[in-house]
Amino acid sequence: MNFRTSINKAAEFYKNFKEETVGIISHNDTDGITSAAIIAKALQRAGTKFHIHFITRTEDDILDVIKKKNYKVFFLLDYGSKEINQIAKEIPDKTFFVLDHHPIDEKADYRTNARNINPYFYNIDGGKDVCGATICYLFARALNEKNKDLSALAIVGAVGDSQRKDGEFSGPNKEIFEQALKEGFVTTKKGLKFYGWSSRPLHKALEYSTDPFIPSISGSESAAVKFLQEIGINLKKEDDSWKTINDLTDDEKKKLATALIAKRYHVENPANIFEDKIILPKFEIPELREAEVLSATLNSCAKLEKFGIAFGVAMGNKKDFEESKEITRNYKKQIIDAMNYFYDNRKNEQIVKETEHAIYFLGKDKMDSNLAGTVATILSFNLEASGKAIFCFGKADSKLKISSRYIGKKGKVSLGEVCAKIAANLGGEGGGHDVAAGATIPIGKEEMFINEFEKELNNGKTENKTN
Repeated sequence: MNFRTSINKAAEFYKNFKEETVGIISHNDTDGITSAAIIAKALQRAGTKFHIHFITRTEDDILDVIKKKNYKVFFLLDYGSKEINQIAKEIPDKTFFVLDHHPIDEKADYRTNARNINPYFYNIDGGKDVCGATICYLFARALNEKNKDLSALAIVGAVGDSQRKDGEFSGPNKEIFEQALKEGFVTTKKGLKFYGWSSRPLHKALEYSTDPFIPSISGSESAAVKFLQEIGINLKKEDDSWKTINDLTDDEKKKLATALIAKRYHVENPANIFEDKIILPKFEIPELREAEVLSATLNSCAKLEKFGIAFGVAMGNKKDFEESKEITRNYKKQIIDAMNYFYDNRKNEQIVKETEHAIYFLGKDKMDSNLAGTVATILSFNLEASGKAIFCFGKADSKLKISSRYIGKKGKVSLGEVCAKIAANLGGEGGGHDVAAGATIPIGKEEMFINEFEKELNNGKTENKTN
């Protein structure tokens, strides 16, 4: 049985249930939000009600959450592959559908009351080839062909999980993307790599730009305005409305690109300012029809634990979108402050420590834990240190949240396995994929974590999986 067949069989099995309401437990990032929206839309269309619970950073026991609900069927989305054996064992009177792309527990005795759909059973890399949202989309489409339009949300989930490398998808993600292109649910347009290219005033797009990060401009409206004036680009159109990047002439775009690359001269990979933008022409909220913009909006709300608003936006609710605007602005400002702190202290080894194997950004008090993952992702695309890992340390109450990513290409160990091992030895917990992972450890043990990771790299004991 192959991956697609397992999804189709799980969908057929689900059709045997005639529940009025089902439970949804989902991860709390862009992938988890889009996963929940895909399944919720599929259930709505089938006339089934649902109740959603997003797992928070401080969640103690998901078992209690499930036990308190009377629903007989639960979906665990972008989460659950390692947890389902215990959950299904302790709650045998409920049926679980696990649609997840995280590494499995190879020693687990999976229960008959759980359908665990996971790419690792079929030698597909869940770290780069498929995400939670793309699995949920395949499940939804197997339920009903009319759900094919949900491919757009699946692509947003893959973008949010950083599974688009150098403008390309791979594995099932690529197949879904190409099919969505043919069916008209997504299109592409080459352009400058900026947030809100068609909806945000040009100077605001520069002010709020984090990827690419623009030293001395990101985070400052006045600096963005001055920069544009100095290179001879008018901020307004003839009708006195604000220009967007989409309004620029070809000559103006070339002028802007040249000036931006020069401005980023001391940032690694300064020319990394272009991309093929993914457009969602049929998404209900016109301002969010760029996949990156929708992904960033969902991520901002989720990181600040505004899950209801994030879910509403993914479902196309315009009222929730209005509420998301200020949340997104605030989160972007925090990201920009953290990025400035990194570059301002690039040579300060107390804050940015670089070794043969990794770069450690000890943000701690200057970077809240909800920023660590986003900052790590941005740096992984902008630093020229291919094969090294970037670790971002952010404070979370009495603990440190660590997010790690490989820069450019995989290194010689699995970040997920190493983070899990080291964190457990230090009294914390961790895990994730080969190329992207995280951990939580007690404050004060960051140097111990760094030393242990360096030992693992020197020993090279934990090899990456190959498929």
